[in-house]
Amino acid sequence: MSKLLVAGEGGMLRTVEIINLDESSPNFICDNLPDLPKDSFGAIGQLSGNNFPVVCGGHSISSGSDLCDCFAFQNGDWIDIASLNSCRRFFASAKTKLSNGNFNEKVVAAFGGTSDNQSFSSVEAFNGQTWEEGTIADLPQSQSQFCIAAINETTLISIGGVENNGGKRTYFYNSLKNEWTSGPNLTTSRNGPSCGLIHWLNPSTGKREKVVVAAAGDDLASVDLLNLAEFEESGLGWIEGPSLPDKAFLSTMVEYENSVILIGGDGGVDGLHLYRLDSPQGQWIQLRQTLKQTRFAHVSFLVPDELVNCY
Repeated sequence: MSKLLVAGEGGMLRTVEIINLDESSPNFICDNLPDLPKDSFGAIGQLSGNNFPVVCGGHSISSGSDLCDCFAFQNGDWIDIASLNSCRRFFASAKTKLSNGNFNEKVVAAFGGTSDNQSFSSVEAFNGQTWEEGTIADLPQSQSQFCIAAINETTLISIGGVENNGGKRTYFYNSLKNEWTSGPNLTTSRNGPSCGLIHWLNPSTGKREKVVVAAAGDDLASVDLLNLAEFEESGLGWIEGPSLPDKAFLSTMVEYENSVILIGGDGGVDGLHLYRLDSPQGQWIQLRQTLKQTRFAHVSFLVPDELVNCY
């Protein structure tokens, strides 16, 4: 998949952009998808197990309320599907396999978040028909404005966010045991970071290693890196990585061709540009592709090429 879907924003945007990341066809331009039915920011978005895009929750400025709504892109338009059990914004999502045998495929899960009335530690899992609570263990504590990255099909990592003990904390989720365990603390507190994994070919070992990237956050351009092989072998925790060109609050990140790409954000970045990191020893590269509209607190994820129209 080389097409990037970007939707939502900290204002009232409903537009859904498609960005062509394929450098073998660099001049391809992609049409927008139809607008979302509602404006939202702080929502989640994922590709479902059936390979259709899903966008859920967030806060609607036009209505002044948090949303439970979920919309799936099917047959050329966005349709209503099962709503979340709790209306929430600034939550996180990931795909993971389950250990209880209810589902054979990876499921989309929604973690934490906040609303006007409460902060959430609860987790909801989408089984293709409804959102179920209790299938995945609750977060160790309520969290919002944090990010989650998938290490493999059964392991996730939760990073930073707004919480009582500061935004340095990380947690690993093991779906085989259905439990969370504490991970190493970040080098600095991160509120509203973005995260993903680089699959780095280590020149010293000749092996591909997974490196977790935790980027920026409120008033930050700095980046933390966690080499999972070194953490497992020697307990080495987070180290400082190459900083972004400027501060990026509530940006998003996708993994593409063993690299990570940071999209939009508020702060020093202009919310239009994309930045790619290929190596923990490299620098962020500004891509030639740009968004058509400024985005922060948005959603972004890769979608199948056949789903969109590029020319």
